[in-house]
Amino acid sequence: MKLFILIISLFLNFLPGLLSSEDLVRKVTGYSETEKYILSDGTTISHYKNKGTWTNNKGNYGTETCKGTIVINLQGSIIDYLLFCNGKDYLGNTYTAKYNRTSEMDSGTGFYIYIDGKGPWKKRIGKRCNYAITYVDNAYFTTDKCKIEN
Repeated sequence: MKLFILIISLFLNFLPGLLSSEDLVRKVTGYSETEKYILSDGTTISHYKNKGTWTNNKGNYGTETCKGTIVINLQGSIIDYLLFCNGKDYLGNTYTAKYNRTSEMDSGTGFYIYIDGKGPWKKRIGKRCNYAITYVDNAYFTTDKCKIEN
């Protein structure tokens, strides 16, 4: 009976740690460029691309490039956003994510979803992560956070 209680006690103490999740935090910095069409009502249609580097709180690091179309109204708010990013970690594993955002262009928040991946990124396909971004001229600074299972 004591052995049974010991096994149950160990199971109940270690199970939450096995099933819990933690945050994966990534910092991304780089430079962006845009080609723009400005409509008569002040709406801006931008072909956007960027190139940057990233690190995370698990010791991984790599590069990332993004391309897409962003439509911004006269007030500076995003009204249409289609952006895809390809990344590669230092081991050569790659991922692709689709980004979504509806905030102001100069700084704001959004989310992305992994849509493809190789190596350890493959298990993240379909996962949603939140991010915050800000710009200084054409330089961008991003922090994002994802829940990952232990």
